[in-house]
Amino acid sequence: MGGHLLGIMQGRLTNAPKGEGLDWFPFNSWRDEFSLAKDLGFLNVEFVIDREKSKKNPIWSQSGRESIIDAFNANNITPLACCFNFVIDYPIVEKKNIDDCLKAIKNSSFVGFRYAVIPLFQASDVESCNIVNLVNSLNILMSAAKCCDIQLLLETNLSGRKTLNLVSQLGGEIGIVYDIGNATQCGHDIEDDLHVLSTLIKHVHIKDKDSNGENVELGFGNVLFEKFFKKLKEINYKGSYTLETSRGFDAIERARSNMRFVDRFLY
Repeated sequence: MGGHLLGIMQGRLTNAPKGEGLDWFPFNSWRDEFSLAKDLGFLNVEFVIDREKSKKNPIWSQSGRESIIDAFNANNITPLACCFNFVIDYPIVEKKNIDDCLKAIKNSSFVGFRYAVIPLFQASDVESCNIVNLVNSLNILMSAAKCCDIQLLLETNLSGRKTLNLVSQLGGEIGIVYDIGNATQCGHDIEDDLHVLSTLIKHVHIKDKDSNGENVELGFGNVLFEKFFKKLKEINYKGSYTLETSRGFDAIERARSNMRFVDRFLY
């Protein structure tokens, strides 16, 4: 993969049971995805703390965290990002969930992750939360992350300029995850977003979405990938990428196809 750190989201290399959505976590086979990712040529697996905040997730136990470390080491993959998906369903402004985020930061640091990704959607959507409470919550988490030597990254549905306004209200160092599929779906000015956030973007989520908002195979939706990657080069983006893509009928073949699609822009 050369100098481009391209990975895939946990759970996207396993065919999910019928009725489960894209955010399903493969509790019984998560370890297998590391060797599958390695065989496909991915350099990273973005670990996920599931939306249900299930105690079956290995991140919550000492033995589980050691198993995660072993999975990374056995496949010569460096821990990069852990995505706290549970804040999508559990408001980040509530004390119980702040406490769980603090535990997750500490646990993620133990594994060796560089980034803790905070997706501010649905229950934790920026424009639905009290901004004072949200800023206070994020400042608490940033302080904890700094002590644990891990960087907090925010992922939002805000435009670049609104994201910049949010960041300006925070009292610590924070980065941004830019999701090209979500930004396109929201109708954002992608070039302007990348311009104003250029120094803040540390990680990119790659997906494609159709006119119904469905996550589809790369190249079959509305994302203008050539324009997007050209702008990334213009701002000299040197960060990492995660395929947060759909599984299709065959998760492995879809992942392979999506990787080939992205490779044409990275090289």
